[in-house]
Amino acid sequence: MNNTITTREAITLLQEEAFAASGMTYYDVQSFYKREQERIRQFNVDNPGYLRSEEELLARDPSLHYLETDLSKRFVDDVPGLPYQHPYLYTWLQDTVRYCNEKTGRTQKGLSNIILATAPTGLFNAIALPGETESGIILEDGLLNVASHYANELAFLFYEKLEDGRYCELEGDELKQHIEANKETLDYLAEVIWQYIIEGYSTLPGPVGATSEEDFSIRHVLRQDFILFVLEHECFHIDWWHSNGVHGKHPFDKRYEQMWQFYERHLASVLPDNDKLTYDQFERIYYAQQEELLADFAAFQVVMMMGEKQRTFTASVKGALLFFVMAELIQHLLFLLNDPDFVDKLATYDGSVLALTAIAAKESHPYAFLRKASLLNLIRQSHPLYLQSVENESAKMDFIIESVKKLLDEKVATATTPPIPHAKWSALEKFNAL
Repeated sequence: MNNTITTREAITLLQEEAFAASGMTYYDVQSFYKREQERIRQFNVDNPGYLRSEEELLARDPSLHYLETDLSKRFVDDVPGLPYQHPYLYTWLQDTVRYCNEKTGRTQKGLSNIILATAPTGLFNAIALPGETESGIILEDGLLNVASHYANELAFLFYEKLEDGRYCELEGDELKQHIEANKETLDYLAEVIWQYIIEGYSTLPGPVGATSEEDFSIRHVLRQDFILFVLEHECFHIDWWHSNGVHGKHPFDKRYEQMWQFYERHLASVLPDNDKLTYDQFERIYYAQQEELLADFAAFQVVMMMGEKQRTFTASVKGALLFFVMAELIQHLLFLLNDPDFVDKLATYDGSVLALTAIAAKESHPYAFLRKASLLNLIRQSHPLYLQSVENESAKMDFIIESVKKLLDEKVATATTPPIPHAKWSALEKFNAL
């Protein structure tokens, strides 16, 4: 008798568990989807020009014949083998992946044969499920929600549309002045993160509405390449596990022994016995975190290739970097609410100590800003011609991060009652970015 479950069954079990943790039964989930279907149907009626017509779309690019231009038709009756799956998000992700694969010339590779799903997992992440015949990726549905909010607003902060239809990217002091002059937008970006942590999702309409200047396509690039980065990151895990086993060792990594010796000498002696790591435990966490850094780099290279092919390089890079913006802001607010003393340590410890701290704390991933630092270092080594451009975009995103952090600090400090994270964020150790 074969007790092995299929990838679709594994996804369904994870989705069922995630919804149950939020107090939702299968009936509740289906009722919610029915309400969402009606909401989108009405949105389609109220905003007839929201998407280009099929004729306009094909005139611009005949290869996009598979894209559905009627939003209400994206709600398929059911998703085969995935009874808990949100129908709209399923078809949207399928179209996004097909578009990205075709534009990068990778139609028959990578993401083409992976089952994509969403669930309120309670973790800011995507989960890779390697299988022998089929593999899967589950994305936290709130992750997509927040990314859409941020893509809408950042497009209008970073770019101005010229009369001839081209986009002018703001730079330097002009950009900082433009961002600081749009405090309403910064307040909104802080509120999106706040709602995500406190309420589980963000439902706040932004200063820039979803239907504002629909031809402002920069926001679509930001959102698309954010998703591409996340999915390619998970695809790397699946390929890595198939080749090396789960959390296989990087053959060129020589730093492990040095970090273990530093841990033994400086940290192990001050930790309670039940918090100390054995050599094998330390090794496993170390290589798992190294795998995350490799996955970031692999995914970022695909996004850079996409940007080159589409002539949207800086916008595509921003889309990938948007992940690190969101991860750092979410991590910052969770630390403020759960372990405020550690926020000061993050600002004073050097990178090597923080990398070791993440291992000692049994984190499955390095801290978000360390991941970005590692990414920039790998680009410096492997793609030096792109480094200045990527660093420039990273600096712009850092300005957003610091501006929003200050607003989150103020919200925590002025809250009349201690804010409590939503149940899905209740334990800090559950924070797990990708």
